[in-house]
Amino acid sequence: MNAHQLQKLLEQALSFSIHWKPEGGASNALRSSRFCSEVGKRLPALLPAEAKLFHIGFQNESVHRVPGEWLLDAVVADIDDIGCVRRVHIAMECESSTAMQSFSWDFGKLLHVKATTKIYLQGLNQALAAAADGFVTERLDLAARLVREEDPGSEWFFGFWPSPEKVRGAESLWDTFNSGRYLHLGSIRLFQFDGASFVPAT
Repeated sequence: MNAHQLQKLLEQALSFSIHWKPEGGASNALRSSRFCSEVGKRLPALLPAEAKLFHIGFQNESVHRVPGEWLLDAVVADIDDIGCVRRVHIAMECESSTAMQSFSWDFGKLLHVKATTKIYLQGLNQALAAAADGFVTERLDLAARLVREEDPGSEWFFGFWPSPEKVRGAESLWDTFNSGRYLHLGSIRLFQFDGASFVPAT
């Protein structure tokens, strides 16, 4: 998979989701789901061949979600004439929470699913840049150890994105970016597994 194209896709999905203002508003959990959905629906464009996308979608610009998951938050796969999944090209998990329990549950799914490319998207919500950097380093070290032990043969990407959680003085972290606060969280950080560790994707 082209890392530059994936980075661009993630940035587009984040920009769309941050500016998504449905009538009546949306909870932070729903805004998080929207980001994951926007990433998922763009993933098939990274493949040269026809493939089917399984993910949770949304009805146009509304807050109404449309079920469509298959095992993970997003899967792009080939299916046969009876609708059976035969080959998984891309498997993705997307989690806004920074809790270890959430990471262990979702990343563990990726470790054991059979797919050519695996993507884990981890939310960030640290108010200080140093704390965010420390979290990124620790989480990548842990992920690399798990991948080395369980599935070093797949292509792996690990991305960090700003979680739309509540912060002091605002209903959502996303609503603070226009004021210049928390800008250290305002972009996508994408890493790729090189066989030993996760390094910045190029």
